[in-house]
Amino acid sequence: MTPPADDKMLLLLSLATLAAAAVSVRDAAAYKPRYRISPMDGSKIALPTREQLAWQDKEIGVLIHYEIATYLDIDGCNNVPDLVPAVSLFDPALLNTDQWMDSIAALGAKYATLVAKHNCGFATWPSKVRFPTRGAGGDGRKTGYNYTIADTPVHGTDLVGQFVKSAKRYGVGHGFYYSVVVNNFLNVQNSAVRDTQLAPGQVGITNDTYNQVVFDQLTELWTKYGTLTEIWFDGGYSSAQMGKIEDLLQEHQSQAVIFNGCQTNGTCVSPNSDADETVRWIGTEMGEAPEENWSTGVTNDGGASDSPYFCPAECDTTLQTQDRWFWGVDQPLRSIQEMIDVYHKTVGRNCVLELDLAPDRSGLIPANQAARYKQLGDFIKSCYGQPVAAKRSRPAGKGAWSIKFARPTAVDRVSLMEDQTDGQVIRSYQVLARVVDEDGEGGATDDVPWTVVSNGTSVGHKKIDIFDKPVTVTELMVNSTFVDTPKWRSVTAHLCDELTAKMVAMAEAFGAGATCRVVCHARVAPIMAYLSNDLNAVLDGLAGTEHAAASVESCRLSVAKNSEALDRLGSATPVGAQDRVRAVADAAEVLLDDVSRLPRDSAQHARLVEKNWSTLCWLPAGCIVSPRTVAEAALALRLITRFRASFSVRSNGHLAEPGFSSIGESGVLLDLGYVSQVELSASKEVVRVGPGATWDKVYEELERYELTAVGGRVKGVGVAGLILGGGLSHFPNAWGMACDSVRNFEVLLADSTVVQANANENTDLFWALKGGGPNFGIVTRFDLQTYPDYRIWCSVRTFADKDAARVMRAAAQVQEAMDDDENLGLIVVGVPGFVTTVVVYRGHLDAAPTASAALDEIAAVAAPPPENSTQAKLCAKMCTDMGMDAKIKRQLGTLSLQPDAEVYADFFDILCKLHAQQDFRLQFVLQPVGPAAVRQGQRHGGNCMNMGDLAQTCKAHAADSSCAILTKTGVFVCSEWTDQRHDEAAKAVNHALRGQLRDAAKQRGKDMEFMFMNDACASQNPLASYGADTLDRLWDVSRKYDWKGVFQELQNDGFLLSKASL
Repeated sequence: MTPPADDKMLLLLSLATLAAAAVSVRDAAAYKPRYRISPMDGSKIALPTREQLAWQDKEIGVLIHYEIATYLDIDGCNNVPDLVPAVSLFDPALLNTDQWMDSIAALGAKYATLVAKHNCGFATWPSKVRFPTRGAGGDGRKTGYNYTIADTPVHGTDLVGQFVKSAKRYGVGHGFYYSVVVNNFLNVQNSAVRDTQLAPGQVGITNDTYNQVVFDQLTELWTKYGTLTEIWFDGGYSSAQMGKIEDLLQEHQSQAVIFNGCQTNGTCVSPNSDADETVRWIGTEMGEAPEENWSTGVTNDGGASDSPYFCPAECDTTLQTQDRWFWGVDQPLRSIQEMIDVYHKTVGRNCVLELDLAPDRSGLIPANQAARYKQLGDFIKSCYGQPVAAKRSRPAGKGAWSIKFARPTAVDRVSLMEDQTDGQVIRSYQVLARVVDEDGEGGATDDVPWTVVSNGTSVGHKKIDIFDKPVTVTELMVNSTFVDTPKWRSVTAHLCDELTAKMVAMAEAFGAGATCRVVCHARVAPIMAYLSNDLNAVLDGLAGTEHAAASVESCRLSVAKNSEALDRLGSATPVGAQDRVRAVADAAEVLLDDVSRLPRDSAQHARLVEKNWSTLCWLPAGCIVSPRTVAEAALALRLITRFRASFSVRSNGHLAEPGFSSIGESGVLLDLGYVSQVELSASKEVVRVGPGATWDKVYEELERYELTAVGGRVKGVGVAGLILGGGLSHFPNAWGMACDSVRNFEVLLADSTVVQANANENTDLFWALKGGGPNFGIVTRFDLQTYPDYRIWCSVRTFADKDAARVMRAAAQVQEAMDDDENLGLIVVGVPGFVTTVVVYRGHLDAAPTASAALDEIAAVAAPPPENSTQAKLCAKMCTDMGMDAKIKRQLGTLSLQPDAEVYADFFDILCKLHAQQDFRLQFVLQPVGPAAVRQGQRHGGNCMNMGDLAQTCKAHAADSSCAILTKTGVFVCSEWTDQRHDEAAKAVNHALRGQLRDAAKQRGKDMEFMFMNDACASQNPLASYGADTLDRLWDVSRKYDWKGVFQELQNDGFLLSKASL
């Protein structure tokens, strides 16, 4: 936000006075202007820098006002020098800088400048600056700058850092505003420490200390957050600061353009020692440049054509009325008609438009503001994205341009652009037209006289002339006067009068807040105070239109973040668990009317039961919320955390433990089954997968492009559960674990913000999610690396129990061969009476691999011919062959051991003996994983499962052979087990089998502590098996990203850190 115009001028004028009292580090000299001499009249033609021209090409930027002043009723701390708002005010519930970028992109803005520190003194990044204090208890000792986002309820957040990451993701240039002349926290006004008693919250310092704080904080901003597009000095700077600021600019941000960098005498701070890269203020915050606005001159007005300083203008203005920069409660917006006029009076008058963007107290752009940005962006694209078609458009010599139409054509405006590479040289222009009626009558084309339809002086980057009324023409001609022969970048004609009228009429039909009324449930109207109840006309006229659907996400989030609305939906602190569930259900039914249902007779209930291949795990939730989008999931989580309801998150796979991805009547089930997109990137190197997808669907989609991904081996396995538990694939030695192929996680955190976790950002979260389970947030998208190896050779052979020992020895040989051939994979399934081996190979084969020869020598009771298949086909086949598509009760369990054929044979004997005493079907599955799998994981940044120690143990004890992770060792209860009275007995058998198998491995010195999370049962503790140091590190990540403990305290069950005591 800029101060009122008069204050801005006073601040600039005060610099001369301040200079006398200030201690200067180094004075900034008045730059020698860069210019050339006109070959026509000897005048000076100012020369631009590449950066200035590139900045003008952006045309539209935004100035983002979001910091502690957002939480005040007044518009910032301006002119209230004793005001230091409490840091506890800054507590956004839905902060999402990507959502800001959605509005920026919809507007068509190409850069965004964030207010990093405004006049209150609050820093939106965790500044580490320290400085000595004085007065009011200060004793000269150094203290930290303890008025930053790190001191607020959302400590751990770096707003500046989040903003920069979002801007980069959206391809938007980023810059910073830093108020140098005012800092209420440090009792500074007009760049000088006030000689007054300190107000509450203020810290006493000296002028020299203040200057050093400025330099140190600018250094942080200019060195930690990448290359900046623009740097804002609102109100200027003092002469004591100029020299050092310039040094810092030249050292760290030599490419940035500097707003308000020059004084009227040409004294400037510039990041370039050879040229001035400043841009000037236009002198008003109303969004209106003078009709005659030059790219040259350093005064805060329309500039001067004869100035030797190239200093283009920037027009900063607000979307809210009354020059309101920070978000204001019930603050009206300027109409779309007014904003269209602003565009024409800024960009259309050679001035870059910098429009305010004011997130509200939740940290989001309100829906009505988002709609207005989009309306303006839509108008600009619709009107100027494509000119009226011409038969011929080309230069006509001597600074002229000609446009000829194939037939009489209606136009109502022209857009002129001058090539300013060698300076702005056009001094005036005329637009002439051969005007005819709609039928082309008015004489032969060449006989129709020229009529002047517009004229002006400055063109510069862009000049838009709107005619008094549309005219039908056959030809347009632009003539100019100049101080050197000009080069036109473009001259285009447009017809937009009807478009303008249509957009204005639609905006008026919506009215204030009407976008929410259209896209949200009708019952929202009486809840939100700013919404009227008169919905019918708008709904009838606009329901189902693209415009109505455009702001669904913003609308729902803007309603959800409103505390008053949520209070009216239900008490924020219901007493009983079911009361809390009911509060969530009632709120969700209003805000997410089409995605929330109470179960019992609901379609969601039936669908989710159908997906559970172990019916043991189903619990009937008190409320099911099934979002379709990330924003809806964020809203649902916001309701859950607000009403403190217990919850469970379900993707779309299967799990055999009750309560892990299900919850009873006392909780809310957040069902992500509909967030199931599978989208291949343009490069085909990454596939973006929703948490509701299953691996068979991923494989089917990728195989259309002859690609695959690293994932599950059985149809119906969910992407989210497998990856968060680590994930075994057919070829771990070639690909690593499934989690190792993730290139980026999109994560919904407990505070309903969405972040990205990858090798470059939030790297600790990236590491923790790879095998760390549901402890840190809800993954709403997995970006997975693709591979060309979708073809698989497969051989399935079943042997009689009498040959079990021979089969186990042969399988051990195959396992050993896997260490030398990463393309080889193996699974061994033991069931009473039979042993089945599944040998797979990456790629198609004409003959079986040599490694399987020992198996081929044993007579099989069933041995279908080996087949060349694909990931998708094999995935479906294994589901059927292993009986995993049957709807029966199941429970799993896991243990690990060093590879040993004799131990494997012991396991089979134990299985058969225990089975003979029970009525339950039992089986175990050997799944080898070698040291190569660990190396693959490390190559991709590592995971949290600590399997490096596992590999080292294998190497020490088994001559560098691979380690068999014995998974699926639990009781697979037969299909006739439908009586819940058998549940406890089945669990006891599962426990007994695991214990006896572990004892057998221990007797031979082959047991290991590691537990594979995907196959563990509720009574096991896989997180603890990762080791104490890893567990401590996982806790650190959890506390950082979920510092209120939502996923530990409210989440119903699962492999949670809170339960992983050693």
